[in-house]
Amino acid sequence: MYKLLTVLIASATIIGCTPKSSKKQEAAVTENKEAIASSTLPTTDTLTSKAATVEEETIEKINTENTVQETPVTAPEALNTKEISSRIGEQYAIVEKWQMVRDFNGDQKDDIACVITNTNTKEKGVAIMHHDGTHAIIGAGDAASGVTDMPWLAAFQDIPRGNMVAPYKKDEKTGKWVTDYDKEVRLIGAGIWVHEAASNKGGIIYWDGEKYEWIEVKK
Repeated sequence: MYKLLTVLIASATIIGCTPKSSKKQEAAVTENKEAIASSTLPTTDTLTSKAATVEEETIEKINTENTVQETPVTAPEALNTKEISSRIGEQYAIVEKWQMVRDFNGDQKDDIACVITNTNTKEKGVAIMHHDGTHAIIGAGDAASGVTDMPWLAAFQDIPRGNMVAPYKKDEKTGKWVTDYDKEVRLIGAGIWVHEAASNKGGIIYWDGEKYEWIEVKK
């Protein structure tokens, strides 16, 4: 009888009682579950937004690191008409409204270009005075560059260095003038585009590394 009572008491203890350590564990688990449930997890939109921000910052860094810093150019002293004529020759009259300062021969130093007229022959052209004191005459009675006169000259503008320019050729099938891309060149200095007032017909003056060349623009 005593043994049976002992067994029953032991069974009751096992079935009806939970050790204190187990209650603490359950409480900890419950607390963790509540904390997880109450926390805000990042949504897909949030993750996408963060990824885009990181990508933009990376691209910006790459672009900044790869930016080419050009060497600043030094502009020559401003020259008046009389000074220009004394440098290129008294036989040339300067058209004052058509002057520009650019680096035409790619030496990172500014030069001066202006439209001129040969007072002896009345032929038009362009004069370029380099920073080092040398100069070149294109047209105005000088045929060295491939053009002698520009009687139609009514527009005078620059083409930034790095641009591609090409001469024209006549298409054998159509007879029309088309760009000859096989002879395309990249400008190492600023180019000069001179043309008629109402059209693009005229030509492009550019430095080839040794001298100035002329490309006739047919259309």
